[in-house]
Amino acid sequence: MDAQVQKLAQQVKSFVPSGTETAVAGMIIKNQIHITVTKHRATKLGDYRPPANGKGHRITLNKSLNQYAFLITFVHEVAHLICWNAHGNRVAPHGKEWKHYFKQQMLPFLHHSVFPENVLQALNKYMSNPAASSCADTDLLRALHAFEESDGLVNLEDLPENQVFGIDSNKIFKKGPLQKKRFRCLNLINKRYYFVSALARVKPIEHFE
Repeated sequence: MDAQVQKLAQQVKSFVPSGTETAVAGMIIKNQIHITVTKHRATKLGDYRPPANGKGHRITLNKSLNQYAFLITFVHEVAHLICWNAHGNRVAPHGKEWKHYFKQQMLPFLHHSVFPENVLQALNKYMSNPAASSCADTDLLRALHAFEESDGLVNLEDLPENQVFGIDSNKIFKKGPLQKKRFRCLNLINKRYYFVSALARVKPIEHFE
């Protein structure tokens, strides 16, 4: 094994499923990617930025992702890189070209030695027509949530109506009725209503004044 790949594989080992670290390191080196692992972001799991202002390809990934979600998100962003190299900004960000590259890059990982059965089944279904975010697929999101450290967090759908809950440290809501796949929730800080995903990870709050 190339010494550079081996060294990088050890650095990424704790973030990805066991046995995939060498392949991930190889993809990073081959595509000359600068990877940044950042704190949790509620609005996105990761992002890709093309070369600009003297900087090369950059991918940012949330440190809070479990190993399976981290790998899926990494490959998602690598597909953006490959799509950019082939088409620049002439195609839609999550159009047919990106879907093609995502499926292509994900294929080597779609087996039982990488993903647990429930995640693999949901992932195979999702990959038939991948959306802009894996969060858009409720079956896949539920499967991935099973492998997350809870830290006292639960899915919003598991809370009773009128339960007060928090998202991040400064967003406090009261759960309202379900409308399609989202709950209409009252923000108790600014008194506005918002639609929150049924699978949002939230922290129940027993006392709020």
